[in-house]
Amino acid sequence: MKTVRYGLIGFGAHAEQCYAEFILKQKLVKNATIAAVTEPSEKRRKMIPNILPKNVKVFTDYKKMLDSKVIDAAIITSPHPFHAEMVIECLKRNIPVMCEKPAATTAYDVKRMIATSKKSKALFGMMFNQRALGIYQKMKDMISKGELGDLQRINWVITMWYRPDKYYTVAPNRATWKGEGGGLVINQACHQIDLLQWIMGEQPVSVNGFMDNGKWHPIEADDDFTLFLRFKNGATGTFISTTGEYPGCNRLEISGTKGKLVCEGGKLTFYESNVDTKKFSRTAKGPYDKPGFKVKEIKIAKETLEEHMKIMTNFTNAILGKEKLKIHGSEGLKAVEIINAALYSGWHKGETVKIPVNETQYVKELQAKIKHSTFKR
Repeated sequence: MKTVRYGLIGFGAHAEQCYAEFILKQKLVKNATIAAVTEPSEKRRKMIPNILPKNVKVFTDYKKMLDSKVIDAAIITSPHPFHAEMVIECLKRNIPVMCEKPAATTAYDVKRMIATSKKSKALFGMMFNQRALGIYQKMKDMISKGELGDLQRINWVITMWYRPDKYYTVAPNRATWKGEGGGLVINQACHQIDLLQWIMGEQPVSVNGFMDNGKWHPIEADDDFTLFLRFKNGATGTFISTTGEYPGCNRLEISGTKGKLVCEGGKLTFYESNVDTKKFSRTAKGPYDKPGFKVKEIKIAKETLEEHMKIMTNFTNAILGKEKLKIHGSEGLKAVEIINAALYSGWHKGETVKIPVNETQYVKELQAKIKHSTFKR
């Protein structure tokens, strides 16, 4: 195989504007093309001839596409509740599959996907595209090397997800329990929830989730939340997000005994303590003495490739045997476990919930919400 022929499962706006645009039109991924798409919506299928070349085959049933022999690998961009079934069907056929975030709506389903991947000969990739950004890679590297000392606190305010009501009405599955398994926390904020545990190098051990459903929009799921997190070493964290605030911000702070990292506006700043604060505390002579600090602007290399395409380049090369897969599908589990626990806490007035939450109880309560969901397929 010299060129990987991809099949898109689901051809919504993201599949068109990201994968079709970058892989097929701009050819940003070497040795890759899109050979087929699956789209169950007749309205959407009628638009495809005006968007894609005629040689791209169009299917109504993704299983027929998988069995057609016209593709070598699949990319899943369908709504979250379908991810588990679709990934499993691909892996059963030994067809490499890249899954968009989140991996699934429940940790139970992600574990089924992982179990199937262990029996399959095919690669299972996870599209955590923001892990490919140099600024987050640098933060993770500095923390893993101990440059911040013992971690004390993480604070992430990500309120740049403003959406008008039209965002939800044009796609009735959005922010519904049946259509997405939740709202903001499982859809938009999934990126940062994954990054949070990835950069810190560990998953939080508990969460208190304070959420509002339909606070800013006529929707049934969450559109505003604040999470309080605890880590194994005693470090704490807050994570704040909403789709109702404008103008928003994206500010990430991580503090340790050797200083503080601040990521905002595409810049990374390190406020480096002159002495580890724990050591200084034990040796300081005055009651109000401080160790002092210096400010360093951390240089980040200019991004040379769109982040989704960085991930797809690695996935393609891994299929061709040229590289090792960087983000395995199993990486999707930790983010979903945090999301499930956060939602469960929110459903129970912000009570402290251990991560991972009891899977059986979570699925039971989610299914009860799905039963009364306004979204009808």
